[in-house]
Amino acid sequence: MTTGENLLLGLQTLLLGMAVTFVGLLILQGVMKLMARFSRAKRRDAGAPVASGPLAPADAQAELPIRHDEEIAAISAVMAMLTAEDEPPMQVKSVRPVDPATAGVSNIWGLAGRQEIMASRRRA
Repeated sequence: MTTGENLLLGLQTLLLGMAVTFVGLLILQGVMKLMARFSRAKRRDAGAPVASGPLAPADAQAELPIRHDEEIAAISAVMAMLTAEDEPPMQVKSVRPVDPATAGVSNIWGLAGRQEIMASRRRA
């Protein structure tokens, strides 16, 4: 084989590999979109319970998670360690889970990334 033939064969192999990879990624993207659509439909079906009447205030209070003193102390200790650099001490007044839908983030990893970036800017 000549140098030109070797170069042409290498170029063909390169293009074939890139095309196969691109098609594979497109198929993977389609599968992920289908999975997201099906999981969203299941969440809608499961998230719409049949209402049997108005909830009593006692029922609404029973659904709230109870935060024990040890858990709040552990969260306070972590907050103190994170903000220990020349800042006034902080006190945790309330602890509540962050819902990604209300935070404007489509996934929890994106929210965690934003929080990490914001924390690093405060330290710098």
